[in-house]
Amino acid sequence: MELEERERSRDGGILTKKSKACKKEMDILQKELRQARVAYSDDVLSRTALLGDETDDPRAVLLSATDRLENSSRDLERGFCMTTETEAMGRDILGNLSRDRETMQRARERLRETDAGLGQGSRILTSMMRRAMQNKVILIGIGLLAIVVISLIVYFSLR
Repeated sequence: MELEERERSRDGGILTKKSKACKKEMDILQKELRQARVAYSDDVLSRTALLGDETDDPRAVLLSATDRLENSSRDLERGFCMTTETEAMGRDILGNLSRDRETMQRARERLRETDAGLGQGSRILTSMMRRAMQNKVILIGIGLLAIVVISLIVYFSLR
């Protein structure tokens, strides 16, 4: 949990607060459990010393069952805390994925628009090159025609 906190420290400490609260609660419960075990073992030892070994004692069985039930409750509470944290992380991840998806869709749309613009620009440049080539050919033709006409005029005037 602490590693996840460090990775997600940019979330404003929501996970850190939850984690610290759960950890603090777990420490308190573990301390209470140790105290209860010591008290229980002291009671059992003193009872055993006074009365001898009785394994069919209903009170001991009830205390044992209560202890197991408390342990199970604590495990369930810890599991619930972990589930809540996991759910929060899952929501954050889904939100990030949604934003990333929107960003990728916008980028894809811009790419399509750019591609369409490039195609149109390419067609315009091709037609401009074709017209430039036609103008060169026409200019060369007019120049040759002018040279031929001038040559003919000079030829017939000198004759």
